[in-house]
Amino acid sequence: QSVLNRRTQAHGASTDAHSETRVLQFELSKGQKVSLTVYNSAGQIVAGVISNQMLETGIHKVECNHLVDGVYFAVLALDGDVSHKQFVCIR
Repeated sequence: QSVLNRRTQAHGASTDAHSETRVLQFELSKGQKVSLTVYNSAGQIVAGVISNQMLETGIHKVECNHLVDGVYFAVLALDGDVSHKQFVCIR
């Protein structure tokens, strides 16, 4: 069973059409150490958004406004368990 189903709910990525803000959002069911890294379709790291930070229970939103249009993979590590989610940025 994936980490996303067991301990967190991934809400994915979204773009606000008016401000062109790109947001990655996830929800934690308990406080825990989190790392969130974004890769492009070539497998290169384009953003080390969160690095081994202790986060509280609840919904967390991270802005990634520097991402250009394309396909990306968000890798979320929670206390050692890792899962990933593919998303597309289009303006």
